[in-house]
Amino acid sequence: MPRIWNGNDLTLRIPELGMRVDSAALIPEFAAQMLDSGLFSDTGATLIAPLDDLKQWLRAQDGGGEGTQVQELWDLLLGQEFKDRAKAKKEGVSFDLVEYELTQMSSDASYEHFDAAWVRKILALVVSEADALQAFSKLEFGQDFGLSASFMLPDPRKHPLFKLAEIEESLKRFGGRDLRAERSGALLLELGPRGFSPERKAAAGTGFVKVALADPRAGDETDASLSLAYPLELEGYFLMTFDALRRRLTLKEGA
Repeated sequence: MPRIWNGNDLTLRIPELGMRVDSAALIPEFAAQMLDSGLFSDTGATLIAPLDDLKQWLRAQDGGGEGTQVQELWDLLLGQEFKDRAKAKKEGVSFDLVEYELTQMSSDASYEHFDAAWVRKILALVVSEADALQAFSKLEFGQDFGLSASFMLPDPRKHPLFKLAEIEESLKRFGGRDLRAERSGALLLELGPRGFSPERKAAAGTGFVKVALADPRAGDETDASLSLAYPLELEGYFLMTFDALRRRLTLKEGA
């Protein structure tokens, strides 16, 4: 049975969301409007991952200057770490970063989880410092820079906007039936050299929808790519959500 969505056969190609965002500079606003749309749950605890590249780059900036965008994110992501580093130094004990971050993750459920306002600020920093982050990631880690912001669909039986029967019907159209399946997806922001376009194929139970950027330039030498990843088990539920999201966004569309 063909999986057709907005005129696209999903077995043949990765579809687009159905709108074009004017520029890469609007990616942070896209993410914020998406999380504030009322279509997703747990938006106050959005997981941003991986943050290793961004944190390592911020460590190299040594702050960035009072009142700057870099300083604000440095304080958010590294402020406590550097307080604990100073404490360890004063006490004459070693500071193991890997052990420290593992302890943070296991003891703090909110570690590297953020609300929509902070998600916007993190993505804004990535876009504004795209050239520097991309160059740093290639030099230090041998790969293009990228990160994801998680999102969660509401329990279908308690959805504030969709009727359960509508969700079940959409699920059947795309071959899904289990309402207990994983309901989390991810917004993927990736950087690359001018003209790059990530090649994607639905695999390992994951589907993708591309968010087209009329102007993908995020720097003098760097382009950005934006897409939505979701579990195929609930494909129909995610796609009807993306349709509703497209109608709710107030971003300008590209030509």
